Amino acid sequence: MDKKARWKNILIWATRTVLISVAGLVLAAAFYENTDLFQRNTRESVNKGFKNYVVYKRADLTVFPAICLVLKNVSVKVPDRNHIAIESLKIYPRFLSLLRGSFKVKKFILIKPEILFDIPPKSQTGKEKKLPPKEIMENVNSLIKEICLDMPGLITVIKNGSLIVRKDNQNLADVKKLSARVALEHQNLKIMVKGEMEKWGRISLVGKFYADKESIFINDLFALFGQSSVSQCLGKIMLNDTVTLQIKAEKAILVLEDIFYKLSLFKTIRGPFAPAHNIKGRITLSPLYLSGPLYQPRNWEIAAQGSLKDIVYYSTAVPELVKITQGQIRAGDNKINLDNFEVSVFDSTFGGSAQLESKQNEICMAEIKMDGVAGNNTLDWIFRRINFSPGEALRAPLKVSNLHILWNKDEKILASGSAFIKNGPTVFVNLRKDANTVVVNNLKITDKESNADISLYYAPKLITLSFKGNINARTLSALFERPSFQRGWIKGDFYCRLHLDQYEQSAAKGKLEGKDFVLHLPANETLKVGHVVLTGKNKQINLDSAELVWDKNNLNAKGLIQAAREGLIFDVKVKSDALKVEDILNKLFQSDEQPKEKKTKTQKVALRGGVRLSTPQISWGKYNAKDVTANIMFADEGVHLVFQKGRICEINIPGRILFLKERIQFKFYPFASGDELNSVLNCLFEKDLRITGNFDFKAEINSSGKADDLKRVMRGSTQFQSREGVIYRAPLLAKIFAFLNLTELLRGKLPDFTTEGFKYNTIDIKGDINQGVLIIQEAIVDGTTMQLVGEGEIDLITNQINLKVLVAPFKTIDFLVSKIPVVSYILQGSLISIPLKVTGDITNPTIVILSPSAIGEGLLGLMKRTIALPVKVMEPIIPKDKKE
Repeated sequence: MDKKARWKNILIWATRTVLISVAGLVLAAAFYENTDLFQRNTRESVNKGFKNYVVYKRADLTVFPAICLVLKNVSVKVPDRNHIAIESLKIYPRFLSLLRGSFKVKKFILIKPEILFDIPPKSQTGKEKKLPPKEIMENVNSLIKEICLDMPGLITVIKNGSLIVRKDNQNLADVKKLSARVALEHQNLKIMVKGEMEKWGRISLVGKFYADKESIFINDLFALFGQSSVSQCLGKIMLNDTVTLQIKAEKAILVLEDIFYKLSLFKTIRGPFAPAHNIKGRITLSPLYLSGPLYQPRNWEIAAQGSLKDIVYYSTAVPELVKITQGQIRAGDNKINLDNFEVSVFDSTFGGSAQLESKQNEICMAEIKMDGVAGNNTLDWIFRRINFSPGEALRAPLKVSNLHILWNKDEKILASGSAFIKNGPTVFVNLRKDANTVVVNNLKITDKESNADISLYYAPKLITLSFKGNINARTLSALFERPSFQRGWIKGDFYCRLHLDQYEQSAAKGKLEGKDFVLHLPANETLKVGHVVLTGKNKQINLDSAELVWDKNNLNAKGLIQAAREGLIFDVKVKSDALKVEDILNKLFQSDEQPKEKKTKTQKVALRGGVRLSTPQISWGKYNAKDVTANIMFADEGVHLVFQKGRICEINIPGRILFLKERIQFKFYPFASGDELNSVLNCLFEKDLRITGNFDFKAEINSSGKADDLKRVMRGSTQFQSREGVIYRAPLLAKIFAFLNLTELLRGKLPDFTTEGFKYNTIDIKGDINQGVLIIQEAIVDGTTMQLVGEGEIDLITNQINLKVLVAPFKTIDFLVSKIPVVSYILQGSLISIPLKVTGDITNPTIVILSPSAIGEGLLGLMKRTIALPVKVMEPIIPKDKKE
């Protein structure tokens, strides 16, 4: 056998020997691990090594591919409310230590560990003892040194674990599919962690950590949270009283859509982001510095610089996307600077820079410098937000130049800039606003044909306004979107000053004339000025003439406004076309139902004097007053409307209405004398009644309350008399006659309204009004063939009635005497009367015959006084269901 073959045989036998030895060891290990001796020795060693903190059900021993002690169903003893359970714990010893007769661990592998860490609530007594951070760190360092001596180079691996951190029964962190590797290298910890955190998604952390007596040092740290990452981090955690963090990251990438989605899942964080639907884009920071108390992120100091790219902001506050295509960001010293940014919204694009400054974790100052172009959609949206109609917006495109805005949290705003309108004027504005003052130092409008300077000072106790120059029709047409401005112009040199605490110090001078422009008043409708001429002198402003349109009403005004010690005294004549009270009230008070915005706290203007109004008609609901002359008087408690002249359906209505903030009061004294009744009834009841004759009427009515309650709380009194007429249509009276025609006594003896009508001598009604109910004290219809008297109530809101009526038909006496001779003896000259009760809806009442005993002395006496004859109450024969 040659040398080569001999070595081959040796190698084969050596391999066989090793395999047999390994197989023997495996069999021996399998046999040995099932012995009581192995289980007992292993349990003693584990208890000693882990100081009785580790409990398991069974131990296994493997020798291939490496010697390994496997503990099954492991649990770790931890304080109450916490929990650590491990499906299996693999312990790998160092082979050489085994040869020397000792057991040194080089590696732990934890298979499917379940870790629950429950942060205990704060003690109510506040007396629990806490170890100082330095002492904790000393204990940790001591433990690490001990591990390094006993188990140098120890590696701990976690596979497919889970971790829950809980506080107050709520999960602060819930990590699934947790894998980790912790390597101990000369008291340095090299850590690698991966997992999936609920609401945060995929997380990853790799880095090196080292601890000394007072600090934990971090080096080469890389962290991934979802799609955002931080890399090449180094820093330290100083274990002082507040536990301070200092860290520097060479690069941080923030993916905003992913961050916003994850933050929106937390209820406590969702509130500040409520207006936002989503945020997209990327922020890259290089480098990033963080420092501050570890457990108080709100107080961290941040220094960084980097770039913004493709930022898109979706919000309920702005109906279109806000896009920042690019920009540079710098942060530090409680300031954030945005440089060279390009932003677009609606159909507008702007570029510029901004600076935000914060104190105590709140933004306290902002400064913005921009240039750009605003489109039509942007201007329409802005002007709608300040309650201007889209047509009153400035004409687009609007080129903005040198816009400079300075804001601070004390509500101070400084703004200046120029705007250039294509084929139109240039507008320059310089204004200032604080909590209670608005100052327009200069609003300048210029083009080839117009040149005007406007200034305004608006404060709680002082208002000043000045206008000098001219703005012609072409300038206004080019300035505003509204086509109606094509004829507008304004010119003059005018100044006025109003002292709201000392009215007598107010002054005005100059002249101002304008045509076809709009004034925005503190109401829900603009005042359109057709033409106006104002002149000021000393303490007086003369309204030489004014043609105005407010809502749907055309107004012509002339008069003066004078400043006096007690306030502004108005003496103005106004002519108007027809007015609707409901429309006026809605325009004046509808804004109270809308969200209130914070407004400048200007002292309320004291208005005195009044406006003398004349209009062909004022309507309120179904009531129309014609040929109205009234005085509108101003007072502290509200506005008085005093009617000097006016008619509703030919009835004069002198009286007054007081419009207060919370309610309306009125008191009227309507009257009529000798007027034709039928025309008035046609006007009031739209041909439901047809009664001829001449009538007299007087009443007093008053009420106080909210508009919807005025009828129900109305009170007053009324008297009515009509003479020498015929009733052709009266539904209630017709139903009474129809009912009586059913009786054997009166069948065929009552007048027919449809042919001859019912002639009467007089109709008299007297009554009071209480809580919206007309209480009829006496109602008398003195007919030529029949007499009716009644009393009762009519609800003016529900039209429900409750009346008692006595009916005395004259013709029935002759009929009864001729047919029944004994009746002549019974009546002995008395007049027959029939008692009725009328109830229900006035349009379809229920009528029944009353018993004679149900008629009171008052109603009977009224009948006797009316006809000057004795009255005999009779109960005619009628069907039983018609009798009460």
